[in-house]
This record gives sequence, C-alpha cells and structure tokens, in this order.
Amino acid sequence: MTQKRCRRLERLIDHDNDSKLSYTDIENTLSSVGIGLDEGFTTELLNSRPDKSNSQELTFPVFLTMFKEKLDKMDNSGVLAESFESFDGDFKGYLNANELLRAVEEFGDVGELSKLIESGTFTDRMGNFHYSKWIESMSVNQSTQ
Repeated sequence: MTQKRCRRLERLIDHDNDSKLSYTDIENTLSSVGIGLDEGFTTELLNSRPDKSNSQELTFPVFLTMFKEKLDKMDNSGVLAESFESFDGDFKGYLNANELLRAVEEFGDVGELSKLIESGTFTDRMGNFHYSKWIESMSVNQSTQ
C-alpha cells in the first residue's frame, strides 16, 4: 500500500483528525463498512497494545499492525461473506468480475484480486466471480493448516 493510500485510509478512520484512533473512531469505521464484530473486539484491541499503556487511543501504524494480527487469528469467512454480500444485492453468491474490480480499485490495489479472477478458478464463462466458492475454499484451506 502506498503512503498516499495509507494517509487516505487513516483520514477515513480518524474521524476527529487528531492523528490518534480512539475507541469511537474504530467502532464507527467498522460498523460503517458493515463489519459486525463482537462487542469486546475494540476494547480487547486497545487493551492489548504493545506498549501496555492505559491510553485508549492508538496511532495508525500500531492500529494496522494489531488489527492485522487480530484478523489473522479469526475465521474470516463470515467477514469476507458480509463484505462481498454488501455488493451482491440479490445474494446470489457471485458478482460480475469487472464491476467488482472497478469497486475495489477505488480503495486500493486490485493486483491480487485481478490475478485471482484471471486464474478462472472461481470465475465462470459469463465473467462472474463466485466469491462464495472462494470463501469456502479458503475456509477449507485454513482448517487443514
């Protein structure tokens, strides 16, 4: 992720523009993008900060590192499904690959997604990316590791 994109993302999360991410900043951001995590997630994230301070705020780089570590430990299939379903109004389990790439391009690099779509493994002849099958395959792969 480029520095410019990181700054843009930071501005989206840091609602009060104080260069620190508070409980409210994090909760509002997660709920605004449709990620419904359990109530204790943000509190646990703030309490597990590496510097062991009592501050209820994080800098953006610390937040990214900690959030990634939390996500790595989670079963992401539900979160991924919710994310894709937000673009899939009919809940068909697939999306037009070109439309998906255009939507993702607004948020960042589409390189890995583009490679996945071009592989054809989860894309049908009509140009639809079957995200439900991809998520299912990821869940199977995680459980065998």
